[in-house]
Amino acid sequence: MKKGNNSTVKQVLFRNSILFSVMTILTLGILFSVRLYNQKLSDTKIILEEHNRSLNYFMDNFFRETKNTVSFLSNLHTVISAGNKSADGQAELVDFYKIMNKSNNYIAFLYSGYTDGTMLINGYDLPADYDPRIRPWYTSAIQTSPDISICEPYKDLLTGKWLASTSKTLFNEAGEITGVISMDYELELLNSLLKNKLSPFNTSYSFIFKEDGEIIIHHFNERLKLNLFDTVETLSPDVFNTDENFLEYSYNGKKKLGYYSKIADNGWVIATVVDRIEVLRPIIFRAGVTLLSILIFSLLWGYIQSIILGRRIVDPLLQLREHTEAIATGTSDYTDEQAFPDNEIGHIAEKIMQLASKELIKLSNTDMLTGINNRRNIENIIQKEFDRSQRYGCNLSVMLIDIDFFKNINDTLGHDAGDKALIEISDLFKKNIRQTDTIGRWGGEEFLVICPESNITGTLILAEKIRSLVKEHTFSINKEITVSIGLSERKDKQSIDELLKQADINLYKAKENGRNCIVSS
Repeated sequence: MKKGNNSTVKQVLFRNSILFSVMTILTLGILFSVRLYNQKLSDTKIILEEHNRSLNYFMDNFFRETKNTVSFLSNLHTVISAGNKSADGQAELVDFYKIMNKSNNYIAFLYSGYTDGTMLINGYDLPADYDPRIRPWYTSAIQTSPDISICEPYKDLLTGKWLASTSKTLFNEAGEITGVISMDYELELLNSLLKNKLSPFNTSYSFIFKEDGEIIIHHFNERLKLNLFDTVETLSPDVFNTDENFLEYSYNGKKKLGYYSKIADNGWVIATVVDRIEVLRPIIFRAGVTLLSILIFSLLWGYIQSIILGRRIVDPLLQLREHTEAIATGTSDYTDEQAFPDNEIGHIAEKIMQLASKELIKLSNTDMLTGINNRRNIENIIQKEFDRSQRYGCNLSVMLIDIDFFKNINDTLGHDAGDKALIEISDLFKKNIRQTDTIGRWGGEEFLVICPESNITGTLILAEKIRSLVKEHTFSINKEITVSIGLSERKDKQSIDELLKQADINLYKAKENGRNCIVSS
């Protein structure tokens, strides 16, 4: 009897121990699953947000660049008066369009149509009855004149491709419209970026629509021109009353998670979405597997096994959480040597780290406004030239150029006029420096010219040439512009910082001397 009681006590203790372990671990497992669910949703939103912002950055700069290009071309006399030129003159302009086409992969066609029905375009066989004046790009530009027009997507007559265009009216000296300059870009090139899937989501994609809901860029062409608010009942203009935010909606019976942001240059909305079920399915699956595993092992090992499971599952997840939070804040110090278990957690970690190491935005070496080297690239170039000059003992001179009273141009004529002045003066510099020289935009209105194999005397001659050309040039903003220039030549045992600092000091002296002058040393 006593033995039986002892056996019963052992059984009760075992059952209670197992029950306590099971209940405790199941409770912890449920809490853990909820935490995993919330964390996964949070991580997904972060991924959607970061990807959407990178696309917005690219699209905003893309549209700004197209508008700057069209604006610059619309001020060229050759383009404005081409409708009245001879066949040879028009052929020269077409050749110029051809060069522009080759210089930018995103340009599908560059062309101009004129009020007399003349159409100038490179690499495109026009139908005999083609009249540019009735085409969407032309009529849209006329309606928005004198502002730049971004025409809604349309299907090309010959190629059948979907195109969008940026257009601007042309004005002669009398202020009369002579035609329209336009640049086409294929939507498929933009779609190739928008339809890129977010790892590890196979249902993710992005699209662009106007504030009134009209879809204008989508990798499914059949959805172009449809109204998003008519297609999705739960979406309306009120949902998009902020510049960026998260959104949820249902489409064709599928719930979507997404993030949207407005493109600053034109007010269009870019949305990045993923099927909600794709986000939830792995969470539910992993939670079920985890709970079942915990239950089985708790029956066999009880409380001891719960500790083992905690070390093998909870700790790696907490470590993964730390890394994902560090990635989200940009403070991750992750290396390939850091180890995660070879299971679902490890697979999640691998995907997250792959995403963290993937470069979303590649920095360009060219200044988007002026088309010359940007600060990042010009610093690399001068470092190479400085090292070469030191190694071989050859001459190296630099000049820092600053536009005088540039702030007054922005304040009195507006930033658009300032941008035009920067574009024109950059073009003037490029055409008049030596082939061996390099120019770059150093700051807002500052430019740096690197003159290898040139002493201070030769560089001074070039600087005086540039100063005179700028002063005598007639700018499109109808305002006289001058520049101040500081020169310096590399000396023995001089660092690159000292070389640039001397040029900056001389530039400052040139400004003190009344501007529109040169100081060298």
